[in-house]
Amino acid sequence: MAGMSLVQALAMRVYRSKLVAQALFGIEFPPLGPKDYYFDISTHVVVREVGKRIGPQNHLLDLGTGSFAVIGLSLWKKTGCRVTCADLNPELAASSRRNVALNNAPIEVVDSDLFTNVTVPFDVVTFNPPYITTAAGQDLGIESRPAQWDGGEDGLRAVRPFLEAVAARGNPVTAYLAMNTLFVKGDAVRALVAKEPGLEYLETIRSRLLPIELHVLRNRR
Repeated sequence: MAGMSLVQALAMRVYRSKLVAQALFGIEFPPLGPKDYYFDISTHVVVREVGKRIGPQNHLLDLGTGSFAVIGLSLWKKTGCRVTCADLNPELAASSRRNVALNNAPIEVVDSDLFTNVTVPFDVVTFNPPYITTAAGQDLGIESRPAQWDGGEDGLRAVRPFLEAVAARGNPVTAYLAMNTLFVKGDAVRALVAKEPGLEYLETIRSRLLPIELHVLRNRR
C-alpha cells in the first residue's frame, strides 16, 4: 500500500491473518475479502482489558462493530456477558451478522447511528472508533473503507457525538473508548469528557507495548 513503511505493511499482514485472529480472539472467522482485515491495533487491547472488568451480569453494546463483530463475539465467549453489536454501515453490519451466525452466538447485530436503533438496556459500551486523522490516512495511502479509519481533521470526529450520546442515556452506562495515541493524545479525549457535564471520567488504561489508551467513563445517573 502506497505510503506505508515496512513495519506498517507487516502489521497489515498480521491484521489480515486468519490464524493470528483465531489465536488472539478464540472465535471463528470467514475467508477475508480484499477490502477487509480481521482486527486492528486496538482490538486486542479492548478485549483483554474489558474482559477483566465485566461478566455474565452485564449487557455489552459493541458500537462500530465492523466487519466481524470481533469485540462482541470475543467478550461474549470470554465472559458470558450478553452482547448487542451495532454499526452505522449496513454492509459492515451484514458481514458481522454472518460471522455471528458462523460462531453460533446469541448476538443481535443492528444497523444504528450510535444508539438510535438500539432498544436493549445495555450497561456497558465499547467503541473502537475511526481515529486516524484524514491527513495521516492520506499520507499512509489508505484507500478502502474510510468510515473504518477516517477520524476527521483531529481524529475525534466520531468521538464527540459518541460522548454526547453516552451522557444522554437514561440508565447508568460505563463506556470504554479506544484511541491510538499516535493520532490522538489522551489529553484531547479527557478534555472533551471534562466539557460534558453528563459524564464522569474514571480512568485511563494504557497498553504497555502498544500506543493504545482505553478511556473509561460513565454517565452521571
